[in-house]
Amino acid sequence: MVTMATSACSKKYAYRKRLITTLFCCFLPLILLYAETSTSDEADWSETEWDAGDMSDETSTAADELFAVINQYGGNPVVDMVGILTLSEQQEITARFTEFSESLKTDASVVLVPDTGDLTAEAYADDFFDYGGYGYGEDRDGILLLIVTGYGDGSGREAHISTSGKRTINTVTDSRIDDLLDALIDGGAADGNYAAGINAYIDKLHTIIQSPEQAAAAKLKSSLLFALGTGVFVFLISFLILLKRYKIAGAKPYYDRAKQTQVRFASTNDPLISTDTISTVRPKSNSSGSSGSSTHTSSSGRSHGGGGRSF
Repeated sequence: MVTMATSACSKKYAYRKRLITTLFCCFLPLILLYAETSTSDEADWSETEWDAGDMSDETSTAADELFAVINQYGGNPVVDMVGILTLSEQQEITARFTEFSESLKTDASVVLVPDTGDLTAEAYADDFFDYGGYGYGEDRDGILLLIVTGYGDGSGREAHISTSGKRTINTVTDSRIDDLLDALIDGGAADGNYAAGINAYIDKLHTIIQSPEQAAAAKLKSSLLFALGTGVFVFLISFLILLKRYKIAGAKPYYDRAKQTQVRFASTNDPLISTDTISTVRPKSNSSGSSGSSTHTSSSGRSHGGGGRSF
């Protein structure tokens, strides 16, 4: 009698031990997630000053002209060296860029020039950003739109986007750069209405970039869903293992396996089915839909993303 009681207690204890282990495995992902979010360092998004440094005597004439413009207009959300925007348009775009930069912790700006001299649009945009005091926080997150208006006859027009900061570069991927350029050009720039094009560009920008708080909330939500799914999966697997080991007395199959698994095949003759086969070769698309971000190093030694095109 004592032996039977001892055996029953041992089985009961083993069952409770396995149950506790199962529950621990289910909640382990949530525990690890909480530990990660509570110990992660918060980014410092306060603005920092940028020392442009002294340029050497070997700087080209184009670079000299660029830095003369930067010294006068650098840091402004809207720099119109062409005079193509009206005062009210400049004020509206400035207000929109300022609101965007402050709320999303990403410095946004636009620069309009007639040409870039001997510099490429990429080099001009990167240098204007780096030496013009742009960028938010220690990582200098920001995005600068350079619009080259050309020579008045419709030729030489070009738009280039320069991104800076790990968060901005990773968010504004190459495919999203194309989307922003499409919004700018199709929104009015192609027809010479640069104010409308820039506003369309800002609208699109709002759909792409999130604030650090929004990005953290989205990441937390995704992590919670993953942890919950993992917990449910572990619970089900553990439950099935326990169920197999401790079979419920009197449990019977709820269907006739032999009857329900019979397969019968019947032959048919369909005159509408043709035996001829036609093959069509479809060209592969060059775009992958969701691409990463291409990066390069500017003259200041900083890493930039971005891209541009003529229009």
